[in-house]
Amino acid sequence: MSDAVIGPLMERLDADLRQKIRARQDGMVRELRFLSDKRDPMLASVRKRGWSNERLSILCGLNSFYMFVLGPLAGSVSDRSSVMGRDMVIQYGDSLRFDAQRSARIRGAHASFMQALEDVPDAHGVLTGARFSDLLFRLHRALERERER
Repeated sequence: MSDAVIGPLMERLDADLRQKIRARQDGMVRELRFLSDKRDPMLASVRKRGWSNERLSILCGLNSFYMFVLGPLAGSVSDRSSVMGRDMVIQYGDSLRFDAQRSARIRGAHASFMQALEDVPDAHGVLTGARFSDLLFRLHRALERERER
């Protein structure tokens, strides 16, 4: 199932970038398996709330895609750095142009990606976890907050 979700996101990326995303995802999934074998209580708690290994593996892939592709792009067009693309057009070679249109497309892609993850508590925190244990901690904390409401 993980490939059915992550595969389409990566199909137009160059081979080197796809390999980096896969390697990161594989490392996170190895950590998931380790914590599973160790019977980690935080992982057990998340599982009780419907987060299977398959769903967590998909989150690892989405996290990897976000960290390598969408996060850096979104950071380049954030409102904090809006001079590039809004007030000043930058042309880099024949194929890369930083302008208002590019900025709007990237912001739209980021918003759509986050909308697709609306059922993931603290989706931004989960997407920016450096390791699986970070992702797990943020997901667990968000689920606990939801439970307390």
